[in-house]
Amino acid sequence: MLVTGSVNRLKMLPWLQHHAQGRKAYVTDITAAIAFPTIQGPRSRELLKALIADADLDGLKRWSFTSGHVGETRVLISRTGVTGELGFELFVPADEAASLWDALMRTGRDFGLKPYGVLAMFTLGLEKAYPAHGIDMDESRTPFHVGLDRWIKFDKGDFVGREALLKVRDKGLDEQWVGLILDGDKPAATDAKVLADGEDAGIVTYSDHGYSLGKVLATAHLRLPFTAVGTELSIDIGGKPTRAVAAPIPFFDPEGARLRG
Repeated sequence: MLVTGSVNRLKMLPWLQHHAQGRKAYVTDITAAIAFPTIQGPRSRELLKALIADADLDGLKRWSFTSGHVGETRVLISRTGVTGELGFELFVPADEAASLWDALMRTGRDFGLKPYGVLAMFTLGLEKAYPAHGIDMDESRTPFHVGLDRWIKFDKGDFVGREALLKVRDKGLDEQWVGLILDGDKPAATDAKVLADGEDAGIVTYSDHGYSLGKVLATAHLRLPFTAVGTELSIDIGGKPTRAVAAPIPFFDPEGARLRG
């Protein structure tokens, strides 16, 4: 089962179908059949333990799956999420999602549970510097460009894109995905130019308020001379040059203590 971002699903589907040809595999889009409630936050494990008795949530490691039941509904439980918090993503039959939602909200009253939306998820992901496909990375950039090269295992045989990635590894990069802390209280626009003493240094990929830090944050692809932590840069925000400083990422909880719960 492959979970994609909703924006890119229709782009990825024909690519997967194309590469499945001639293999002992086939691709089926089951998006409409699956609902995807996500429980994130420091009390998410406690909440789900109160609701799901037949799953070992204490022993469930990050990036791992288990299953359990809420009433008669079978729930696939994944210890994943893009908020930087302890959290779980649930996969349930779409026609049983409403009753599951009601059960979550009912049980969640004792845990301070509140619904949250995509923008809240994005700003939390920005604080953790989680690169988002279609925003921070696309078909023109590789995992090397966004600091995800630790996930590439060249010693595990052939895979789509292997030769291209080897060329990038051997040649090296001329740009890097970095974090910026902005002056003022206004985020920068996506694709806003980043300048260094008037020279084009790169572009912003995403900017928003980092509410956990009380600062305006951004991520950007910058050319290597301008990526060092502490480098002072400038971004036009609403027609006004705004100071930005290259900062270490992740911005928040770099040790990942909150993810461990």
